[in-house]
Amino acid sequence: MRTPTRRFAVLFLACALAAPAVALADEIDQLQRAIDDHPDDPKGYDTYATAAIGKGQFDEAIARLKLGVARIPDFARAYYLLGVASRNKQAWSDAAVYYRAYTALRPKESDAYFGLAKALAGMRENRSAIAAFQQYVELEKRDDKQRFVEIACGEITKLRGATGGAAAGPGARLKAEADGQREAGRLDEAIASYKRAIEADPCSADLLNDLGIAYYQQKRFPEAATSFKGATAKDGTHADAWFNLGNAQRKAQRWSDAVDAYKSYIRLKPEDPQPFYAMAQALKASGDSSSAASSFRKYLDMEHRPEQAKTVEKAKGELAQLEAALAPPPPSPPPPPPPTATTTTSRPPAPSGKVGFDE
Repeated sequence: MRTPTRRFAVLFLACALAAPAVALADEIDQLQRAIDDHPDDPKGYDTYATAAIGKGQFDEAIARLKLGVARIPDFARAYYLLGVASRNKQAWSDAAVYYRAYTALRPKESDAYFGLAKALAGMRENRSAIAAFQQYVELEKRDDKQRFVEIACGEITKLRGATGGAAAGPGARLKAEADGQREAGRLDEAIASYKRAIEADPCSADLLNDLGIAYYQQKRFPEAATSFKGATAKDGTHADAWFNLGNAQRKAQRWSDAVDAYKSYIRLKPEDPQPFYAMAQALKASGDSSSAASSFRKYLDMEHRPEQAKTVEKAKGELAQLEAALAPPPPSPPPPPPPTATTTTSRPPAPSGKVGFDE
């Protein structure tokens, strides 16, 4: 984020330990005097508040910033820093007020929505926090801030889980429409609807997984893999998306990627035998017969459901072929004994009249 967060404060303090405390106090005093000398200069308040927040002097920063907003019209940056300082104090309601004041003055800037969402979550205002995080995700397009977008999406997932009524995202209606289209076999329409739903709710791992299924049913395996991978990026615990990603990568003949995806699913659902069969197929196709055989054995050890009897028989046949190919060759037969000595008969001399070679 552009302005100091708690992490920034920790880094600042770590650096400060290397300098004498007196020097830091002198620096703060100089910044205070700069404000006194130029009380209508917003940069002085900004510099002082940033340093004070970095030192953990939140009350001092808040006091000076309040003077700044009283003197300087539309001092937007001050409201942002007031939100930061108040949130560091866990004064959640004050932080929310200041962040809202900033967004009223700078509605297209993303950072304050993240801080506002954190403050609202601290107040247990989960629905409002979800809306603020969604606003942040919608606005934040900078490449170097995408990790914060992923953090915001993770927070949305947690807040929805804690708030039953807020569990459904804004793309719920479009999802229902897309599900019906997919079930009716109208896959092109379903894909378009899922994409609109994702635009409305970009943090939804479920929607990305659903889009991947529609692509998979069209045998568009690379596109399916991209969607499933997006779902796992949004929610690393989305087991179905990991399994689906493995299947899509296997169909796209990306064997090692398929194996990695199946392993991620197994970490989440270790009791499910199904991925061991699928992973064995990928390992076999990649030429790793030994690992494929081990995966087939694991599947056969775990799979006892009657409805999977045909798959079990197929796995047994596949395993038998692999084991036969992996078995060492039989020992070579001993060499035959040397032939016994035989009496040779001398060739009769050439008939007379034929010229010899050495004549």
